[in-house]
Amino acid sequence: SSAGGVQALIPLVSALPRHFATPICIAQHTPPLLKSSLPAILTRLGGPPAFHSPDGAQLLAGAIFLAPPAHNLSVSGEHVVVAPALRQQSCPSVNLLFASAASSYGSGVIGVILTGLLSDGTVGLQAVKHAGGTTIIQDPLSAAYPSMPKSAQDHCAIDYCLALAQIAPLLRALTG
Repeated sequence: SSAGGVQALIPLVSALPRHFATPICIAQHTPPLLKSSLPAILTRLGGPPAFHSPDGAQLLAGAIFLAPPAHNLSVSGEHVVVAPALRQQSCPSVNLLFASAASSYGSGVIGVILTGLLSDGTVGLQAVKHAGGTTIIQDPLSAAYPSMPKSAQDHCAIDYCLALAQIAPLLRALTG
């Protein structure tokens, strides 16, 4: 998610059980010099605990791993890789996160694109689909900023295009 992402993540995360069946990695676009309070905001909701992931953290079910400001988050096997972001359009890059998760987990990956500007996530969601994973977008008509989900919809085979309130129940169903 990007623009409008925090407002979209709040109802999504609050609808997930505290002991969610899988790890969740989030690349919410953030300004590089601001201190992010997103982990505290999401943890207070009562769902899975959220934190800015350190490099090398083991992916654990029932936890939300967030990219720290000015850093990218990717997946290598059962661990998180956190690296300073190079100059790029979107930071952290959800394309990098999705492509690395697809490489590590193949058909077990679920990629979700929420509200945001521009097109970050489209190429990564294509990687998820190519690996046999599940692709979900927030319905662009319900997104505060429809560019990211619309770009994915226009350039990728999408399994589910849903209103925000329908995404958490689907995630619960898909992860059993």
